[in-house]
Amino acid sequence: MWGTFDILHEGHFRLFQEASKLGNLYEIVLPDKRIGESKRIVHDENERRENLLRIGYFKDVFIDALPDLKCFDLVPPDIFCFGYDQDMQWQEKLKSHISNKFPKCKFFIMGKYANIHSSNLRKAMKYSRSSGKRF
Repeated sequence: MWGTFDILHEGHFRLFQEASKLGNLYEIVLPDKRIGESKRIVHDENERRENLLRIGYFKDVFIDALPDLKCFDLVPPDIFCFGYDQDMQWQEKLKSHISNKFPKCKFFIMGKYANIHSSNLRKAMKYSRSSGKRF
């Protein structure tokens, strides 16, 4: 799996629960420099990694992104899960990268497990990363 996972919510927990039925979970957290281009974040990459490790679904969480994805040198993927709402262009790039290196890897697009989205929560938070003030 890969994603931002900045503000964890019920949908994420259900996603992790469903994905864990497929095998051991490893997560790729996108680095801040990649996310900053597309949306504002609440937690930096290290906080997001620690939050994911704390919830107990993951064997490990890596901070990584295309084009490197060095995490696959440590843990070659057998199965890779995408979220239902992940950008199709990035999904195809990532799928192509993984397929070239690991042709037996299977891909799944996971369902929507709750009527909530992080972007809606982020808008409601009135958070300014530059000022460091929350709510």
